[in-house]
This record gives sequence, C-alpha cells and structure tokens, in this order.
Amino acid sequence: MDQGPGGYIALWQGNKKELRDNISIVHVGGHFAGSTVLHLPDHGKAGSLLTGDSIYIGPSRRHMAFMYSYPNHIPLPAKDIAYIREQVQPLAFDAMYGAFEWMNIAEGAKQLFEKSVCRYMEVFEAS
Repeated sequence: MDQGPGGYIALWQGNKKELRDNISIVHVGGHFAGSTVLHLPDHGKAGSLLTGDSIYIGPSRRHMAFMYSYPNHIPLPAKDIAYIREQVQPLAFDAMYGAFEWMNIAEGAKQLFEKSVCRYMEVFEAS
C-alpha cells in the first residue's frame, strides 16, 4: 500500500478494501474510473451504502441513475452498469445515502437499486 508524504492517504487496488469495524470501500467505477461506495453493513436496519454520485438517487427517491455525465444526461454504457451491479449485489444494505441531504433512502434501497438496474438494462436490450 502506497502512502502520501503525510502518511494519511493510503492508495489501494482491487475491488474492495476492508477499513475497520466491518466498514469497507467498494470500487464500482462508472461515473469515473475510480468511483467507490462506502459499505456500512452494521449501520441502520440492515446495512447502509454511501454512494455520493457513483449511484445517483433520483429526486423522487423511487429510482437511481447511472450516468457518465450528469450535466449532459449521458448514461453509462450497459457494461459499466453491469459492473456496478456485480460489485453492489453481494453487499447487505437497506438504506442508501447519496451526495446531498435530500438523496437518502431510509429503507428498501437494495430493491430500488435492482429495479433501477433492470430498467436500464431493458432499455439497452430494446435498442
């Protein structure tokens, strides 16, 4: 593991890095190559996922978006969404917290995630 000059920044490689207290960071890629989410399996009712904008929670909080460019509304390609799904599916969570205060889903987030991924994949398959 490489560390920055102050010893506080640790570079890592791979799909997942265990931190402490059962907390881990998970590489999901997508929005940018190094995108990660923070998984807290012991937080809340059945675990939580902190996503920033790697997985974008829509304003209605009834779906999620997977975007290459948010300002230009360009979705990620299907292969990138499939990779995000592959990394997130094994994680235990019921709540999801996005980049902004209003982007929180208190429960049912894993089901909404799966539903959102399926919605994207159906569009790609139809085109």
